[in-house]
Amino acid sequence: MLLRTLLSVAVVAFVLGICAGRWDWVRGWATVALYGLAQLGTIRAVERAQPGLMARRTRMGTGTRTWDRVLVTAYLLAVYAVFVVGALAVRHHGEDLPAWTWPVGATLYLVGIGIGIRAMAANRHFESTVRLQADHAVVDRGPYAVVRHPGYAGGLLALPGFPLLLGASAAYVPALVVLVLALARTATEDRFLRGHLPGYADYAARVRWRLVPGVW
Repeated sequence: MLLRTLLSVAVVAFVLGICAGRWDWVRGWATVALYGLAQLGTIRAVERAQPGLMARRTRMGTGTRTWDRVLVTAYLLAVYAVFVVGALAVRHHGEDLPAWTWPVGATLYLVGIGIGIRAMAANRHFESTVRLQADHAVVDRGPYAVVRHPGYAGGLLALPGFPLLLGASAAYVPALVVLVLALARTATEDRFLRGHLPGYADYAARVRWRLVPGVW
């Protein structure tokens, strides 16, 4: 997991450097450092609570639905597009967001990551794809007592932080695509679990909100 994380950070750093056309981009390197530390912190925290979960999240488990394979692939490509578009915008137009937006973006990102960590710590079934697992059961504790998809909620809170971190408002275009894909995935996952996971329909009746308490 450590090697995978370091490789992921290296890829992000390489993509940002190549697309930005420079290796002295302070804001870009600060973003890479934040991303790397957050990923390492996530691994440590989740492994303590749910040993082996992070390793399972690196692959698509047996029984993953075809529609989810498509959505996951599109989602990951859209997330990388946020970095690519942001770096290209900086290359051609410079940073169009002021320096004070970096700490704002960092706060959104870290709070979102924190919500995601809590969701994974509470749910041993929190894999990267939608499928029925051998011991699958409804989880209704922790953040799952507030919304049905707290992992997505954390991710969507972190999402607007990336353009702020990069200083490029153009990155909000692919970020909007990420948002649409995430909403589509929560809807399809919700329907799947209602139809296939015993007790989920009752849980959905108790916890009405999918992503945002009191809103949706």
